[in-house]
Amino acid sequence: MGTLDSYRDRYECVAFERSDNGVLTVRLHTDGGPLVWGTVPHRELPEAFADVAADRDNRVVVLTGTGDRFCTDRDDSLSVLRSTPEGWDRIYWEGKRLL
Repeated sequence: MGTLDSYRDRYECVAFERSDNGVLTVRLHTDGGPLVWGTVPHRELPEAFADVAADRDNRVVVLTGTGDRFCTDRDDSLSVLRSTPEGWDRIYWEGKRLL
């Protein structure tokens, strides 16, 4: 079983805040601004979701973004991964875990 203290600061693009009544707010961001989709969130979100699911103190989860848009931008970092079989494998594996 996980605890908020064990994963609160683990992720570059995810911020967590939980109220005393068990409502966990999961805020996605890139450098404190709106989330830019790329290899970092693609890698981190499956792990973050697993941490949230393993924490029995979370009663409700609110998934939100930062700023005035939600995941509308992307960088080209995933394009680089698509250039190799190993990169495709990573994209596939992480993508399955996101589902």
